[in-house]
Amino acid sequence: MAFLNRRRQGSDACNASPGTPGLNGLVVALDARTGKLRWRRVIGPSETSPLVDGGRVYVGDWTGTVYALDAKTGRTVWTFRTDGEVKGGLALTGRRLFVGSYDHHLYALNARTGALIWRAAAQERLGSRGTFYSTPAAAYGRVYIGSTDGKVYSFG
Repeated sequence: MAFLNRRRQGSDACNASPGTPGLNGLVVALDARTGKLRWRRVIGPSETSPLVDGGRVYVGDWTGTVYALDAKTGRTVWTFRTDGEVKGGLALTGRRLFVGSYDHHLYALNARTGALIWRAAAQERLGSRGTFYSTPAAAYGRVYIGSTDGKVYSFG
């Protein structure tokens, strides 16, 4: 299967905020051989690329919701809610899913259950408090993520 996420929009969607009526996202699963639609799922407005692993599709949206969808059916396996928009991609290492949010936090979630493992925040003491817009990268037991405050954070 091939997966894509697109934002359905009206003529002025570029200036729209997350709560704009009629603005939403769409996660679509296509048959990789034929290109035929397997399933589709409406979510909130979204800029994140779907992350596919272990029969699940993970994606976030501007409402702050992170979804784990069944890759075969599109059925919701679990959701998790941050306090800000999720605009960057998600990262997975082992059984941990990492999600940056516009609420100034990076979240580590259990990829199977959606349970919160930990969350860490951008630091105000280093200047203005940024939001996490980039996709996290995990390596060597740490998670790295860029922020709109111009800094790259590393969390263990």
